[in-house]
Amino acid sequence: MKGSISETVRKTVDASPQIRRMLEADLLNCSSYAASIKQEIEQAVGHGIGSNSIVMALRRYAAELRQSAAADAPAPVGYQIVMHTNIFDFNLEKTDTLLGKIAELYRNIEVNQREFINSVVGTNEIGIVGSEKYRSLVSEAILGEKVLLHEEDLVAVTLVFDGSFAQTPGIISEATGRLADARINLLEVVSTINELTFVVRSQDSIRAYQILRGFQNI
Repeated sequence: MKGSISETVRKTVDASPQIRRMLEADLLNCSSYAASIKQEIEQAVGHGIGSNSIVMALRRYAAELRQSAAADAPAPVGYQIVMHTNIFDFNLEKTDTLLGKIAELYRNIEVNQREFINSVVGTNEIGIVGSEKYRSLVSEAILGEKVLLHEEDLVAVTLVFDGSFAQTPGIISEATGRLADARINLLEVVSTINELTFVVRSQDSIRAYQILRGFQNI
């Protein structure tokens, strides 16, 4: 049984999370998008339709999405933004020797709230991201290990929440969605119970800061 135009448009929009977010945020050009999916919608409903019908369906769905988001919105979360510049990023092949070197590395690091360092141990790879202060220590520690990727001149943009953001569903999804909509590439995403950090290239750092500054609106 063929679906209605509205139902088919909803399914098409829902198939692309980015389109769905843009529609909800009133950032989607409905006329252009309707033209791009017109043939797909016609095939799904089984007959020809005008672009205006698709546009109307999109606008109705946009209103429903915004109404639903407003009803489900959590209380605003308090936070401050901290930016660390001159960040480096190493991605390496995971080995037992490297794990031992990282353990030794952390024993030699002085705790400093103004500096940033993080390591992530994956299934096959290990990532180490840190401030310039720690670069020589890390470079010495990983001598002889296989480096898969190395980048410099990065920025870590950290949201430091007043309380545990882990208890507020959707924060990571919302933040990464907003940054993705702005075409900002996230090189690393790091979280603790009260902090959420995005590592981006320096040319994207100001835009990332501006986007995340309005995060209380979620």
